[in-house]
Amino acid sequence: MLDWQLSDVEKNARLKHAAPMLFAVAYAALKRKDETLRYLEQAYQEREPWLANIQYLPYLDFLHSEPRYQAIVKKMGLSPAWNENSKAGVSAPR
Repeated sequence: MLDWQLSDVEKNARLKHAAPMLFAVAYAALKRKDETLRYLEQAYQEREPWLANIQYLPYLDFLHSEPRYQAIVKKMGLSPAWNENSKAGVSAPR
């Protein structure tokens, strides 16, 4: 099912601009780290508004320890979700 959703996003992207976050979410659901990070980086370059929510999206949790993910979060000025003092792994919003 998830592959079908990704295929649908790819098909629509050929017809019109598709937001990079759509691809990032689709690849994240498939746990495809490199592709997810590539589209998150593209979303940052395009200043996509939905990117501001990445710390609160549970399907991106598997990326929190990744340096590329951390770099995006840092560039955006967000609090890191990988706070060492947080037992749950997610820091409280500031």
